[in-house]
Amino acid sequence: MKVVKEGDHGINGSGNPCVDDRVNMFLATGSTVTTDVTCEGLPIPAPGAKAPTGRSVQEQWAALAAGLRF
Repeated sequence: MKVVKEGDHGINGSGNPCVDDRVNMFLATGSTVTTDVTCEGLPIPAPGAKAPTGRSVQEQWAALAAGLRF
C-alpha cells in the first residue's frame, strides 16, 4: 500500500478509509490485499480537528480496540 499527497505523519486511524479499512482488516484477520494499492492522502488537519469520519483519532482508536477486544 502506498499513500500519496499525505500531509500528516500518522496515517492509520486518521480518517482515511482507503488506509484504515486495509490496516484494520489486517489487524483483525491477518489477511492483506493481493494487489498493490495507492491511497490518496488527506491534507494536514487543523490542531484538534476531527477526522472526516466526524470522530477524533482517539475515538477511532477506541472503536478499533473495542472491535478487536483489546
